[in-house]
Amino acid sequence: MAVATTAQDGDSQTLVSSTTQEGVGVISGNLQGEKPVAVARLTASKDGEKSIIDSMRCTLKKENTNPDCDGGSEHCEAIGVCIDELVISYLQNLLEEENNAVGTDTLHFDGGIRFRGTLFSGKLLEARGFREATQLSADMHSHESDFDGALTNYAERSTSTDISKSPGARDRSLKIVSLLSKLDRNEDTKGEVEEEDDEEDSDYDPWASVKRYL
Repeated sequence: MAVATTAQDGDSQTLVSSTTQEGVGVISGNLQGEKPVAVARLTASKDGEKSIIDSMRCTLKKENTNPDCDGGSEHCEAIGVCIDELVISYLQNLLEEENNAVGTDTLHFDGGIRFRGTLFSGKLLEARGFREATQLSADMHSHESDFDGALTNYAERSTSTDISKSPGARDRSLKIVSLLSKLDRNEDTKGEVEEEDDEEDSDYDPWASVKRYL
């Protein structure tokens, strides 16, 4: 297990990221506290060809707003930190695989990260360029990563005055933009189109579990 801890100056979050065979986990907590306030995990999806953020929890109340926080509340900031760090981890693994690849690459960013979102978490994902899913899948995800959306939104976040009081958020946005710029956009988005064609030709039936009740 590889463990790394980071704490940006001026940021209200401490991050502990751990990578195992099961996936990547992120724990986000206040620098002064003993317990984490938010946790998230990125792991392999059911089809084994993509990744999914299958768990994301936060102990802070959504209703408690704070204009000094990224997203308008401590809850949004804590969850946002987890999302950003998982995106960074995924991109780093993707680039490492590209550098060491022999033959066809198996990872790509466009559509490579899935998430089963709620109305609330969906807004945080869309603010970071995730798009709504257009096809049903075995893991029943609602959002997926989008290359152009992420590049645009994270670039805007890196220069936004709304997060000027959160240096950590700006640094993470700049890092994600830098990592995305190292990818070949045409190759990355082409891989997603090819996989969508494969999914259309598959025998997966999303309604199989409820047909017995019809």
